Amino acid sequence: MAGVTPILGALLSRLKSPIALIGLIAFVDALGFAITLPVFPLYAKDELAATAAQITGVQAAYFGMSFIVGPILGRLSDRFGRRPVLIISQLGSLLSYVVIAFAPTIWVVYLARMLDGVTAGNFSTAQAYISDISEPRERAKRLGTTALAFSLGLAVGPAMGGFIAARFGPRFAYLAGASIGLMTILLTASLLKESLSPEKRAKALAAHAASGSGGFWSLVRLRPVALLLIIAFFAQFSFFSFQTVYVLWAQKVVFPTESSAHVSEIVSYVLAFVGLCGIFVQLRMIGPLVKRFGEKAMLIAGLTSRTAFFSLLVAFPVALMLPAAAPLLAFGTGMTLPNLAALQTYAAPADRRGQILGTNQSAASLGSVLGPLVGGQLFEQVAPGAPIALAMLLSMIALAVALLITRLHVERPAAPNPAR
Repeated sequence: MAGVTPILGALLSRLKSPIALIGLIAFVDALGFAITLPVFPLYAKDELAATAAQITGVQAAYFGMSFIVGPILGRLSDRFGRRPVLIISQLGSLLSYVVIAFAPTIWVVYLARMLDGVTAGNFSTAQAYISDISEPRERAKRLGTTALAFSLGLAVGPAMGGFIAARFGPRFAYLAGASIGLMTILLTASLLKESLSPEKRAKALAAHAASGSGGFWSLVRLRPVALLLIIAFFAQFSFFSFQTVYVLWAQKVVFPTESSAHVSEIVSYVLAFVGLCGIFVQLRMIGPLVKRFGEKAMLIAGLTSRTAFFSLLVAFPVALMLPAAAPLLAFGTGMTLPNLAALQTYAAPADRRGQILGTNQSAASLGSVLGPLVGGQLFEQVAPGAPIALAMLLSMIALAVALLITRLHVERPAAPNPAR
């Protein structure tokens, strides 16, 4: 016991760092999502008698609500602070996991995911928090902390979910996510300090009053902001066209003779490998590459890598390709998400950082709504591989729009961040 106390003390001391604590929040948000990746599709099909369209529609319900409330939550975090919005968002996720764990029908799952979507401000608010406390030259690297946390969650979550579901049943995977979520809520409430001073919040409130109802449109009319929102939309549209049918596609095309439990376990390990590759990208690559080539170039590199990943799955739908192509997805996601968020904070006014990141989440959520809906229909009505081909084409569109960004003046500010 004497040896444990210094370890716990050191851990709590480290969590007093806002960067570390925000990273933990992002990790748990990703973990709760990742635990369900290999579990939910087959759980919903086998235990709730859900069709492929209904399974993919669950994701669409979540992101549909997130699309509606994303800018609202972002603006609320500008006006009232990041900390309360983070706590509310985590409470919504916690309640959602508990309801899904005991859901008797697929429609109860829909209601739970819609509730989670209404409070889905974890990721964008965490990004806004990091932007508040980071100087411009550090912003992309520190925003990479959230991508690193996502990669960690993606590495741990699927393996954890597959392990728990195989031994105790799929519902216990959601109870595990709820337990971890409760721990993070307690840490946020007790350790996380607010990043926006009352003066900064007052400035944001005054800016909102001055802009009136045109505040949102005044952001969207900025050409760099608009193009970045288009990229966020198509990047997520492509990813979720693939992600929500990935397990079903693997079972139908790659492992047609294997049981559902075995397919779920195999895919969980592949996704864990993606997460491990993503950790390497965030720890060793994003900082040096952004410093040398800049955010715009690395955004393009990330989207190129994602497009290559989808292309390989379309061309070679075999078991060996799942782990072989995984590093491309990890690199693509690791470079796309933080650089896209950093460029949005450069393109928008500093006192509307939460709003622009919430709007960015909203654009991504719209793509995340259409991806599962279109992907599910293509899987059932056209061919199991059709959603993967769509993901490849949509990723190409996002890449084409990103190339236009290189012609626009969207650069990190030279002056120190006034929020410091």
